[in-house]
Amino acid sequence: MENKKQKNDDKEGIRGVAYQCLVAVKYALELEHFNLLTIEHEGDVTFDSKLQIEVKHHADKPSMGDKHEDFWKTLYNWCTQGKEYEQLILYTTSHPSSRGSLLRDWNTLSIDRRLYALKKVDFNYNLDSIHEYCLSAINLSILENFNLDKQTLVLLKSYKNKVFSKDALLKILRENPISEEEQAVVLRECKNTNTEAYRCYNYSRFVLSLEKEKLRSVVSKIQIKWNQPIDEELVNELATSNRLRIIPCQSGNEYRKLIKEKLVGFIVSKVMGEDRWEVKDKQFYATIQEIGKDYFQKNYDPLFDEYLNKKPGPADYTLSEEKKFLAELRQIECDEDEVTDALIDYWKTNTLLAEEDEKNPAFFNFEYKPYKNEVMHPKLINKKRSMLNKRMDKNENALHFYRDAKCMSVPPFKSIPDYPYFIHGTMQNIVEDDELNFSWLYE
Repeated sequence: MENKKQKNDDKEGIRGVAYQCLVAVKYALELEHFNLLTIEHEGDVTFDSKLQIEVKHHADKPSMGDKHEDFWKTLYNWCTQGKEYEQLILYTTSHPSSRGSLLRDWNTLSIDRRLYALKKVDFNYNLDSIHEYCLSAINLSILENFNLDKQTLVLLKSYKNKVFSKDALLKILRENPISEEEQAVVLRECKNTNTEAYRCYNYSRFVLSLEKEKLRSVVSKIQIKWNQPIDEELVNELATSNRLRIIPCQSGNEYRKLIKEKLVGFIVSKVMGEDRWEVKDKQFYATIQEIGKDYFQKNYDPLFDEYLNKKPGPADYTLSEEKKFLAELRQIECDEDEVTDALIDYWKTNTLLAEEDEKNPAFFNFEYKPYKNEVMHPKLINKKRSMLNKRMDKNENALHFYRDAKCMSVPPFKSIPDYPYFIHGTMQNIVEDDELNFSWLYE
């Protein structure tokens, strides 16, 4: 049962992150310009110092009352963070509670009326609720430790033995209240049975104890976006965005698949793998174009042409000397020219990849990784097996295999052309990738 609950919790957690990414895409498409979009770092979704969005996704679209944790925890986080933002948005699929909600008209209230609304929220932590809590069978001992008169202590013991009624004891306790310090002890204990109420109560106490101008500054920037679309609805909304028409999909279903499975899937993998995702506006649109390349006619990135005749500097040779592939090539007695050529191709390939990643963060995941792992690696494995000759010396066999592999034909893949330097550099990257467990050597 616990494993099933854990799986459901994990699934909902991933769904929540995916929804944050959808909201980030929505605002990134709507904004004319931004320097840096950040997801899951110092807030759910952040654009520069201009805008921070806290995202709350509830598929059943419940109501959000004045004491809801979504509001109070978000307000607490905004009051305690170090950076300041021009605008703060609580983006929620919930709708405001219909009965007497102080937050319902938040967006139209003046700053003073917002502050008044916060102070008017009553968490009902009065003496009666404290006494009710203490009179539960488990927590009665809390009251026994306080400075109560002997009559009350006797009554407590009587109540414990079910001799004295609860209502009668509550009446005595009202006349013999515990101190504020003792109340605080009880409230700390309450967290075990009334978690959300207790947390929100503490959030409110902290927020309302802030220096007045600090609180006014935060409160003045907050907008609540009520009743927002749930994830599937938001995918449908984004599928109609004019900004996505840079990808020539043939139908609404293709746009929805592009958004949900490719774009959001890619961003979620970055957030879950690196605990955040940061991207500049040009990189964001390059990412969309990269992810949508299957819908374009095949075309090659001009960057590959630029590296045809580039050469590494002396420092680059030194940095690469410890590489595994160089040691293996020397072990199988490649000519020094062959070793140098391998190093140059390796440098060209990886310097190009670093430059491409700066311009287009999705290139590695959507093109280079499948090219290296699913196209090149199986070809090398098959070639190595086919050329195994048990009658030859192992190093001689390996040298023969290496030279034959360098002549291997590899067709273009998406925007990656069939340039020999990139094919050969990728071969050396496969040797360097511990997860692929590939070697030029025959063991």
